[in-house]
Amino acid sequence: MKPLPKGLLVVVTAGTVIFFLAGMPLVSDVAGWFYRPVDRPIHAVALAVVFGAVVPPVLVVVVRLARRGRHGWAMTLAVVCAWCAQLAFSFVGGPGLDEVWRRHVEGHGELLRVAHDRRGAMLETLRDYDRLAAEGELGSFARSKPPGALLVYGMMEAVAEAPPVAVFLEPLAADARRNPRLAPVARTAALSLLLMPLLTALVLPALLLLSRKLLRERAAGHGAAILFMTCPAVLLISYHLDGALYPLVSVGACALLAAGTRDDRYVLSVLAGAVLSVGLYVTFSLLPAVPLSVGALLLVAVDRVHREPTQAVWQRAGFHLAAAAAGFVAVLFVLVSPLGYEPLARFEAAMQHHALWKAAVPTGTWRAMALVEFSLYAGVPLMAAFLWRVGAGALRMTRRSPSPADPFAFGLLALLLVLSAVAGTNEAARMWMFLLPFVALATASDLGGTATEEGTWWRPLAWLAGAQALLALAMKTSQVW
Repeated sequence: MKPLPKGLLVVVTAGTVIFFLAGMPLVSDVAGWFYRPVDRPIHAVALAVVFGAVVPPVLVVVVRLARRGRHGWAMTLAVVCAWCAQLAFSFVGGPGLDEVWRRHVEGHGELLRVAHDRRGAMLETLRDYDRLAAEGELGSFARSKPPGALLVYGMMEAVAEAPPVAVFLEPLAADARRNPRLAPVARTAALSLLLMPLLTALVLPALLLLSRKLLRERAAGHGAAILFMTCPAVLLISYHLDGALYPLVSVGACALLAAGTRDDRYVLSVLAGAVLSVGLYVTFSLLPAVPLSVGALLLVAVDRVHREPTQAVWQRAGFHLAAAAAGFVAVLFVLVSPLGYEPLARFEAAMQHHALWKAAVPTGTWRAMALVEFSLYAGVPLMAAFLWRVGAGALRMTRRSPSPADPFAFGLLALLLVLSAVAGTNEAARMWMFLLPFVALATASDLGGTATEEGTWWRPLAWLAGAQALLALAMKTSQVW
């Protein structure tokens, strides 16, 4: 079965563009819909330069390098391209960098200011986090998170204030100080402007590693990288840890565990568990990354069974799972013992606060609407291609000729459905961004061809990525991000 037909892709893209330009009819009237429609001009110079003169030719070079087997160079260019694309969208909301600085003042920007206020006492803050959060000393957002999110912002400030970095950031910091509320943290905001898009872009090589070790091919990894970097959510919902850090942690943990299991390198499995433990110290939103990582291990083991003795494969898979658990527990011990972290108590307090925060959001409605919101910001063209790909996999299953990536796609769809049914609420577009790389990889895995052949795997990729980028531009003019 071929990828999503071009005609259907064009219809889906045009319909979604019209939907956003029309003010998101029907869905914006749903109780609890958070991302309100707006009507605003865009400052198109940066967008025209990057998306007209830089990104398309660079992506052509990326594809050609991948087809010639020069995967390192291809991925390096893709990372630079993804970084530039995010920065371009930061500028188009202008004038200047006003929109970027506004995002560092509003919402999660509160954590940046709290970290600044607690500078010099960060260790004591982490040790007494529960009490300080409950008493409101750490602001509103800290109550719904484990201590690691505040620590990340504290670490960013420490880097930004280091003398060599501070000198480098000063021109951007001077611009940030035009917003009086940013004046005390201007250098940290300047570092965030450059660093957060880079962290998002670093998901791309992690995707390539995951594709190699999970699916035993590179084409899907290169395709997923391009699809991820053109997701509207990635281009629009910027300067939040949801997009800057969480996708990197989730893909990195899955890739490390898949690589450890594939190559029998236990140190990678231990590292995967450690990465997951650190991630959950930063946000509880990454809990679904645990079954994702275990699923990656199981899929690699199933694939190895076809070529190696069954008992030996499953025995080694069990050892790798134990190694990952050891890495997870080792990091948790470091957090619990010296820092007095109580993960279960913090989780319970965070969930209670989150329930109060979302009390006005109708739970029953949003168990369905969460997937709608996620799909709109992931990009309806991408989600349509993903569902088409799942359907193609199901058809192959009935013919008893599944591809190695089909179980991965089925499992991902199941996870999305369960997550929506159990934890569906508004703002899923932001909170579930860590799942976007996996949707991109599952979709790219069914484009056909390999990364080194003269096939046409890149043609449906180009159409889909172009549709996603066009949609992101339309969304930039018509909604709050």
